[in-house]
Amino acid sequence: MDMLRRELLKKGVTLALPTPLFSLVGSDLLALSVEEYMAQWPTLLQDCWKLMAGKYLGVAENLLAAHINSLMQMIYSSSHFRREAAAIAVQAKILQAILALHRLDFAARKLFCGEAVSCARIAEEPQLLAIALRYFAYAYMHPTIQPLHDNSHQLDFAVASFQEALHLVDKEKPLLCSVLGCGLAAALAQQGKEKEALANLHKAERIFPTSSEREPGFANADWDEASFYLLIGRVFLDLAQRYPQHGYYEQALKTLEKSSALQMEAKRINSEIFIHFSAAASGIGDLELYEENMRKGLLLAKEVGSQKRALEAYAVAQNVPQAWHAERRIQKLEVGFFTNYGTL
Repeated sequence: MDMLRRELLKKGVTLALPTPLFSLVGSDLLALSVEEYMAQWPTLLQDCWKLMAGKYLGVAENLLAAHINSLMQMIYSSSHFRREAAAIAVQAKILQAILALHRLDFAARKLFCGEAVSCARIAEEPQLLAIALRYFAYAYMHPTIQPLHDNSHQLDFAVASFQEALHLVDKEKPLLCSVLGCGLAAALAQQGKEKEALANLHKAERIFPTSSEREPGFANADWDEASFYLLIGRVFLDLAQRYPQHGYYEQALKTLEKSSALQMEAKRINSEIFIHFSAAASGIGDLELYEENMRKGLLLAKEVGSQKRALEAYAVAQNVPQAWHAERRIQKLEVGFFTNYGTL
């Protein structure tokens, strides 16, 4: 048994890892045929999703970093397998982008998303390209629940990417269409295009499939009913920042309440749900609901080691009503989690 697997077992990770690509290095990799090498990757990527669902983001990142270069060399060579390798690399690069985001390396996130798009174009698979364009577009958007700033050029770029993605998608893929529609609605909301954002959001809600209708594929790893409600809630929060008197905080709260009731396997996303729920609670002035969900979100953020979630929580905490900072329960929360972020 290789050293990495022993270390994982020591930490209590119980994963089925029947294809030990991660244990192969140097001459071991060269000993594999191309077909054998390619066959290892789907299991490795699936295992990375499992690691990322818990608190082993760093382990997943190290696994990918150890082997991605060999895969990329196949893509940018004259190999007969370059298109197949490119299709696999789309998912690998998206995983790397997600992991970079959680350690606040925004430049690396954009780079990995761009590479995912390039690989999808080489693979010549429209659905993969649509998925890659989604992550690429989000990399150029303004983070929800953080103070607004002028990034109109980047938002134009994000809108165009979502529109291209939607144009590529087979209309018989309602899950992907609805997720892309939510993304486009979010970008339009950040541009202040209220009516267009709502139109796209309502369309996305209308076509979102039941679980029995969802198409298979790696995209489902982070896309289920709980995460879909989170996407909708984020759009309402984006609109609430620009139109605080239009009732969007209340709509966000109702939507995120559904999301938090369902929850997901991935703790990093459950943390995001609770933190955004706390932002909606702050928007309607509900201190108790804010404190309860902020605490849940921060505990999960700490458990998985996500700097991204900690920063999101801090951004929400900075914008609560000023009087709340005098409340003992809020003071305990802030001292317990935000001592590294300066004065609130």
